[in-house]
Order: sequence, then structure tokens, then C-alpha cells
Amino acid sequence: MTSAQPKQSMSLHQALTAFKGGNIEVARDVLAAFIAQKFDLDITGLSIRQDTLSLNSINGTFMTQDGEKLFFKFHMEESEETVAEYYRAELLDRAGYPVETPLYLSKEPGEQILIYPYKNSERLADMCRRLEQPEEQGSAEYNELIKAQAVLDKISAEKTLETLHTATSANLKDEPLLQLFYWRLVDVSEDGSIRPGGRHHRFYVGQDFSFPDNVTIPYEELSRLTWNINGVEYPVTLDQCFDQARKLLAPDYYASYAACTAHGDAHNGNVWANNGRMDLSWFDPAFAGENIPVLLTEVKTVFHNIFAHSNWLYDAEKADKSLSVSCNVKDGVIHVRHNWDLPSLRRDFLYSKLENYWKPVLKVLKAQNKLPDDWEAYVRSALFCCPTLVMNLRAGAGSVQNKHTPRTSLLGLSIAIMLSSAPAEGEDALSQFFKELRDSL
Repeated sequence: MTSAQPKQSMSLHQALTAFKGGNIEVARDVLAAFIAQKFDLDITGLSIRQDTLSLNSINGTFMTQDGEKLFFKFHMEESEETVAEYYRAELLDRAGYPVETPLYLSKEPGEQILIYPYKNSERLADMCRRLEQPEEQGSAEYNELIKAQAVLDKISAEKTLETLHTATSANLKDEPLLQLFYWRLVDVSEDGSIRPGGRHHRFYVGQDFSFPDNVTIPYEELSRLTWNINGVEYPVTLDQCFDQARKLLAPDYYASYAACTAHGDAHNGNVWANNGRMDLSWFDPAFAGENIPVLLTEVKTVFHNIFAHSNWLYDAEKADKSLSVSCNVKDGVIHVRHNWDLPSLRRDFLYSKLENYWKPVLKVLKAQNKLPDDWEAYVRSALFCCPTLVMNLRAGAGSVQNKHTPRTSLLGLSIAIMLSSAPAEGEDALSQFFKELRDSL
């Protein structure tokens, strides 16, 4: 990432700010004016999809005067000066990935938006919400979805290996995907120097955390506690997790990387289940690149499609009603009890990722001496960044559409700890995943 400051469009920035604040009409009017001017279109009837999947983005539809219905989406890293996203669908198309091609797009930093032909199709994320209900397990549609996910995972593995090459740390520095990881952990000074900061500091440092059982803890105290979650000890602190992520995910941590062409953010909110069939395709390649570290390519999908469910991240108020979460602090340890578990659908997704992507890809990296010894710590640090930096985990923080509760706040931090560190003894869903990976190598 260069130290140059990108231009930021007040139109898109205003639209996102208004949307998160619940001022939907303002966001709609600003977006309609922006799109009309940017692409010289006469548009009518712009509407914004109001759902909780949109953590840092807005999507919706509009009509042109000619009667054409179009779909738009944009993503913006609000208040972050290091943003330099590039919508590079052509990279993915050339590599053979199943990616939609936009009709219109703007790549100017701060004004980046994609417009597609409207599709009367379900987003895969919405389909998954339906099919993760217990009564749907084993249904014909459920089984077809698992098969379709396996096909997509195999395609991703195949294209990862077809585009596999060695990239230098200089190549990696400007990859847009790092905006979701390293550049959210640091601040960049005008002279180009880097210091700890980013969303880590803006979201958490100096703040109080409200948890169940009337427990309130300043972050400076919370960040130094180790964790015991459902009787399983995790001998790490939040401070240690953030420090390790800043170290391992820095673009110059390795001198060279096993890299590939990839989407990087192909979670199911960016996937169409076309025309109700299990024919899956990607859209919104905001962070696509040709020098993405192979170890980062599927991190966002593993977290957002699997460990963010059932919906504690995306619909905290609803999730809160079915959660039992409690805690107490004693002798430098925060003891957490919760009843969260992965739904069957998400476990099936994790198995598919393991068998159809991670095992074949890591075997090739190992055979070519491109798999670093600390690969698991690297992947875990990236997974840790997903819940902690995609939105503020403090209770009451977030947007009008989705704010964390004391239960989902504590649960989110507990899941982040589980993602970052293997338990001292015993197993959890992710440690089993890594054990099978290690055994396969």
C-alpha cells in the first residue's frame, strides 16, 4: 500500500454514512444522483436492499428511462485513508473463475461502484439462511447446495493452482485484499511510517465492554486476560492476538509468497445461486488480485460462510434471543459459557473447504517447498481479523441495521479467540480442521 492518499467521493461516503445511520432516503437520493452523473444514465426508482449482510457496502436496484432494471453494489472502507480498491473482474474471468461481468464500473479510488444486469436470482447467503434451519437438513435442496459448494471449492482450488506463482513482498504490498487484514490494524503517517492503529484502535482501545451478568470491563483490562471458553483453556490474550496479526500479516513478513489470482472475498453474500439452480457465480470482486497470498484466498469465505453463523454477526438482535452466554473474571482469566455451535450446513461447508480446497492446495505448496513452517499461525491470524475488524464487536456498536448485544459481543470475541489460537488441551471445530490438514501433509 502506498502512502499516497486516494481521492474519496463525498457522494459514496455520504451514502454509506446515511445508510448506516438509518437515513435510507438520503442514501438513496445521493446514490441516484451519483450514478446518474457518473455513468450518464437517466434513472428512476432506485431502491436499496436493507439487510444486515451489508456491513461495509450498499447494494440495490434501479430502473433506467429505457425500462432496463439494473443491480448495483459498492464497498467502501469508511474513514480509512489506505483504501485503493480495484474491481478487477477481468482477472478472474481470464483465469476461468465463474465471475459475473459488470455493465458499468468505476475504478477511481473512493468512487468505485459496479452495475450489473438485474438477475432474478437468490444470493447464496439468503439460500443458506433458509437451508440451515434444522427441518431442512437432508432435504433435496440442501443436498444440492452441498454438492454445488463442493464444485465451487474444487474450481477455486484448480484455478489457485493454475495461477500459482511466487510473489515478492513488494508485489503483495499493493494487493487490495490486504485492506481487509493488515491495513485495518495500522495507521500510516504522512511520511509513510506505520504504527499500530486502524480499526483495532478505533473500535476498541479506550472503550468499555458490556457483557452479560452485568459485567463491564475496560478494554485495557480485557485485552490482557486469557480465556476459558466452555471449560476449554485458550492461553492467549487479545493483545497477543492483535500483535501477532500485525506481525504475520504485514506484507513484508515473508520475503516471498506463494501467490495466485483470486477473488479473495467470495463469501456467499457475493455469490449468485443463478435462477434458483445450484449454478453458482461470483460478483463484486472488490479485492480481486493476481498476487494474493494463497493462504489468504479462502480465509474470508471460511469465516463468513461458516463461523459467522448462525447469524450472530449479521443479525445480532435475532441471534441474541436464542443465545445463552455468561461470564466471570477470576485470576486473570475470563471464563465464558455459551450454547453456540455450528449449524449442520456450516459444518458441511467446512468439510467441503477442507477436502476440496485446503488439502489439495496445501499438498502442492508443501511439495514445492512453498508452505512456510508457521502457515497455521498465519491463517489463524487472518481468521481472527475477520470478526474483530469487519465490524465493531462492542455491544451497542455497529449500524442502525445491526448492533451487537452484550451476548453477541462476548460470543464474537470468544469465537475470535478460538479462531486465533488452538486450545491448550482438547479440540474445537477449527482445531479439528487444522489437525486434519496437518495429518494430510
